[in-house]
Amino acid sequence: MKKIVSLVLVITLIASCGLLVGCGEKEKKKDPEKEAISKVNELATEVQKNVEDISKAVETEVQKASKEWSSGEKAIEDASKAFSKKAPKKPTVHGSGIAGVWGYNQKDYKIPAQYTFKKDGTGEYNIAGQIQKLTWKTKGNKITITYKGQPDMTQKYKLKGDVLTLYDITDSPVVYYRVG
Repeated sequence: MKKIVSLVLVITLIASCGLLVGCGEKEKKKDPEKEAISKVNELATEVQKNVEDISKAVETEVQKASKEWSSGEKAIEDASKAFSKKAPKKPTVHGSGIAGVWGYNQKDYKIPAQYTFKKDGTGEYNIAGQIQKLTWKTKGNKITITYKGQPDMTQKYKLKGDVLTLYDITDSPVVYYRVG
Protein backbone atom coordinates (compact mmCIF):
# COMPACT_ATOMS: atom_id res chain seq x y z
CA MET A 1 0.00 0.00 0.00
CA LYS A 2 2.85 2.27 0.74
CA LYS A 3 4.17 1.53 -2.68
CA ILE A 4 0.86 2.42 -4.31
CA VAL A 5 0.58 5.64 -2.37
CA SER A 6 4.13 6.49 -3.28
CA LEU A 7 3.44 5.69 -6.88
CA VAL A 8 0.30 7.86 -6.90
CA LEU A 9 2.28 10.64 -5.30
CA VAL A 10 5.01 10.33 -7.92
CA ILE A 11 2.47 10.30 -10.75
CA THR A 12 0.71 13.30 -9.22
CA LEU A 13 4.02 15.07 -8.89
CA ILE A 14 4.95 14.31 -12.49
CA ALA A 15 1.51 15.43 -13.69
CA SER A 16 1.82 18.63 -11.68
CA CYS A 17 5.20 19.32 -13.16
CA GLY A 18 3.84 18.61 -16.60
CA LEU A 19 1.03 21.07 -15.99
CA LEU A 20 3.44 23.68 -14.72
CA VAL A 21 5.68 23.19 -17.69
CA GLY A 22 2.67 23.30 -19.99
CA CYS A 23 1.44 26.52 -18.40
CA GLY A 24 4.85 28.02 -18.73
CA GLU A 25 4.94 27.14 -22.37
CA LYS A 26 1.57 28.75 -22.93
CA GLU A 27 2.92 31.97 -21.45
CA LYS A 28 5.99 31.75 -23.60
CA LYS A 29 3.91 31.10 -26.67
CA LYS A 30 1.87 34.21 -27.22
CA ASP A 31 -1.39 34.11 -28.98
CA PRO A 32 -0.91 36.17 -32.21
CA GLU A 33 -4.50 37.36 -32.07
CA LYS A 34 -4.14 38.59 -28.49
CA GLU A 35 -0.80 40.19 -29.36
CA ALA A 36 -2.35 42.03 -32.35
CA ILE A 37 -5.26 43.24 -30.19
CA SER A 38 -2.81 44.45 -27.57
CA LYS A 39 -0.79 46.39 -30.18
CA VAL A 40 -3.98 47.89 -31.65
CA ASN A 41 -5.03 48.99 -28.16
CA GLU A 42 -1.60 50.61 -27.59
CA LEU A 43 -1.82 52.41 -30.94
CA ALA A 44 -5.38 53.53 -30.22
CA THR A 45 -4.26 54.98 -26.88
CA GLU A 46 -1.37 56.79 -28.57
CA VAL A 47 -3.64 58.11 -31.35
CA GLN A 48 -6.16 59.30 -28.77
CA LYS A 49 -3.38 61.18 -26.92
CA ASN A 50 -2.22 62.76 -30.20
CA VAL A 51 -5.79 63.75 -31.08
CA GLU A 52 -6.13 65.45 -27.68
CA ASP A 53 -2.83 67.33 -28.18
CA ILE A 54 -3.85 68.41 -31.68
CA SER A 55 -7.28 69.43 -30.43
CA LYS A 56 -5.69 71.63 -27.75
CA ALA A 57 -3.33 73.19 -30.31
CA VAL A 58 -6.21 73.87 -32.71
CA GLU A 59 -8.27 75.41 -29.91
CA THR A 60 -5.35 77.70 -29.01
CA GLU A 61 -4.94 78.75 -32.65
CA VAL A 62 -8.69 79.35 -32.95
CA GLN A 63 -8.56 81.59 -29.87
CA LYS A 64 -5.60 83.54 -31.32
CA ALA A 65 -7.37 83.91 -34.67
CA SER A 66 -10.53 85.01 -32.92
CA LYS A 67 -8.62 87.70 -31.01
CA GLU A 68 -6.93 88.86 -34.22
CA TRP A 69 -10.29 88.88 -36.00
CA SER A 70 -11.83 90.93 -33.20
CA SER A 71 -8.88 93.30 -33.34
CA GLY A 72 -9.29 93.62 -37.12
CA GLU A 73 -13.02 94.25 -36.76
CA LYS A 74 -12.26 96.96 -34.16
CA ALA A 75 -9.75 98.59 -36.50
CA ILE A 76 -12.30 98.55 -39.32
CA GLU A 77 -14.93 99.99 -36.99
CA ASP A 78 -12.55 102.74 -35.84
CA ALA A 79 -11.61 103.53 -39.44
CA SER A 80 -15.28 103.63 -40.39
CA LYS A 81 -15.98 106.08 -37.58
CA ALA A 82 -13.03 108.21 -38.65
CA PHE A 83 -14.28 108.32 -42.24
CA SER A 84 -17.80 109.19 -41.13
CA LYS A 85 -16.57 112.20 -39.14
CA LYS A 86 -16.35 115.48 -40.92
CA ALA A 87 -12.86 116.70 -41.56
CA PRO A 88 -11.81 119.52 -39.27
CA LYS A 89 -12.20 122.88 -40.89
CA LYS A 90 -8.99 124.45 -42.05
CA PRO A 91 -8.77 128.18 -41.91
CA THR A 92 -10.35 129.67 -44.98
CA VAL A 93 -7.65 131.59 -46.76
CA HIS A 94 -9.60 134.15 -48.69
CA GLY A 95 -7.12 136.83 -49.69
CA SER A 96 -4.61 134.40 -51.14
CA GLY A 97 -2.75 137.44 -52.52
CA ILE A 98 -1.65 138.01 -48.93
CA ALA A 99 0.27 134.73 -48.91
CA GLY A 100 3.96 135.52 -48.85
CA VAL A 101 6.59 137.28 -46.77
CA TRP A 102 6.03 140.91 -45.75
CA GLY A 103 8.35 143.33 -44.00
CA TYR A 104 7.89 146.99 -43.11
CA ASN A 105 10.16 149.88 -43.93
CA GLN A 106 12.81 150.10 -41.24
CA LYS A 107 13.14 153.86 -41.78
CA ASP A 108 9.64 154.22 -40.36
CA TYR A 109 10.09 151.64 -37.58
CA LYS A 110 13.39 151.01 -35.79
CA ILE A 111 12.65 147.38 -34.87
CA PRO A 112 12.71 144.97 -37.84
CA ALA A 113 9.53 142.92 -38.22
CA GLN A 114 8.30 140.47 -40.81
CA TYR A 115 5.07 138.52 -41.39
CA THR A 116 5.05 135.21 -43.22
CA PHE A 117 1.57 134.21 -44.38
CA LYS A 118 1.43 130.69 -45.88
CA LYS A 119 -1.35 129.61 -48.24
CA ASP A 120 -2.55 126.95 -45.79
CA GLY A 121 -3.50 129.60 -43.22
CA THR A 122 -0.43 129.21 -41.00
CA GLY A 123 2.54 131.49 -40.64
CA GLU A 124 4.75 133.41 -38.25
CA TYR A 125 5.58 136.89 -37.08
CA ASN A 126 9.28 137.67 -36.62
CA ILE A 127 10.03 140.79 -34.64
CA ALA A 128 13.70 141.38 -33.95
CA GLY A 129 14.43 137.66 -34.22
CA GLN A 130 11.62 136.63 -31.84
CA ILE A 131 9.35 134.30 -33.84
CA GLN A 132 5.71 133.75 -32.96
CA LYS A 133 3.68 131.06 -34.73
CA LEU A 134 0.27 132.13 -36.02
CA THR A 135 -2.77 131.15 -38.04
CA TRP A 136 -4.61 133.57 -40.27
CA LYS A 137 -7.68 133.99 -42.46
CA THR A 138 -9.35 136.83 -44.26
CA LYS A 139 -12.95 137.81 -44.80
CA GLY A 140 -13.82 140.86 -46.81
CA ASN A 141 -11.36 143.59 -45.90
CA LYS A 142 -10.47 142.10 -42.50
CA ILE A 143 -7.71 139.71 -41.52
CA THR A 144 -7.90 137.60 -38.37
CA ILE A 145 -4.54 136.61 -36.92
CA THR A 146 -4.26 134.19 -34.02
CA TYR A 147 -0.97 133.80 -32.20
CA LYS A 148 -0.46 130.55 -30.30
CA GLY A 149 -2.05 130.87 -26.88
CA GLN A 150 -3.55 134.32 -27.61
CA PRO A 151 -7.07 135.41 -28.53
CA ASP A 152 -7.94 136.17 -32.16
CA MET A 153 -6.90 139.59 -33.39
CA THR A 154 -9.03 140.97 -36.24
CA GLN A 155 -7.98 144.11 -38.09
CA LYS A 156 -8.64 145.83 -41.37
CA TYR A 157 -6.21 145.39 -44.23
CA LYS A 158 -5.67 146.71 -47.71
CA LEU A 159 -3.67 144.97 -50.43
CA LYS A 160 -2.44 146.81 -53.47
CA GLY A 161 0.20 144.99 -55.55
CA ASP A 162 3.25 144.41 -53.36
CA VAL A 163 2.03 146.71 -50.58
CA LEU A 164 0.02 145.35 -47.64
CA THR A 165 -1.43 147.83 -45.20
CA LEU A 166 -2.56 146.52 -41.84
CA TYR A 167 -4.49 148.80 -39.50
CA ASP A 168 -3.57 148.39 -35.83
CA ILE A 169 -5.98 148.62 -32.86
CA THR A 170 -5.88 152.42 -33.01
CA ASP A 171 -6.81 152.18 -36.72
CA SER A 172 -3.37 153.52 -37.66
CA PRO A 173 -1.92 152.07 -40.90
CA VAL A 174 1.24 149.98 -40.80
CA VAL A 175 2.62 149.44 -44.28
CA TYR A 176 4.38 146.21 -45.23
CA TYR A 177 6.18 145.44 -48.46
CA ARG A 178 6.42 142.06 -50.16
CA VAL A 179 9.82 140.56 -49.41
CA GLY A 180 9.54 137.32 -51.29
